[in-house]
Amino acid sequence: MTLKFSDGVEFDASGDLRIEERHDGLYVIGRGLVCACETREEAEELIRTLRKRLNKKGGE
Repeated sequence: MTLKFSDGVEFDASGDLRIEERHDGLYVIGRGLVCACETREEAEELIRTLRKRLNKKGGE
């Protein structure tokens, strides 16, 4: 799943959750999501939280 924004930026939101660094910041990307994060620590915590929730729902 590719998300395209009007400014020309594209994100491949398919696949497992991962951190991607772009010229304008850090993002958690994957499983259909794109979420901007302030720090790598915030991104890592977001991934941990999302994985816990997915595991509870049987999503992984």
